[in-house]
Amino acid sequence: MSVNERLEKLYAYMEQSGVDAMLITLPKHIYYLTGFLNEPNKRFNGSRLSQGSIYHNLPEFASRIMCG
Repeated sequence: MSVNERLEKLYAYMEQSGVDAMLITLPKHIYYLTGFLNEPNKRFNGSRLSQGSIYHNLPEFASRIMCG
């Protein structure tokens, strides 16, 4: 299954479930869903998926979580 097929399947499931966005943090899951491979380190690593858009590595979001 190609990355596009995986994303289409995920987006269909999200729509059926009423989910607007997903935050994926495990590197192997990010790679499986998007084809984006990044070496994890101590810095937060994640991808936000929403219908038609993917944002990788969200350090500003992580700082808000860690700082309250």
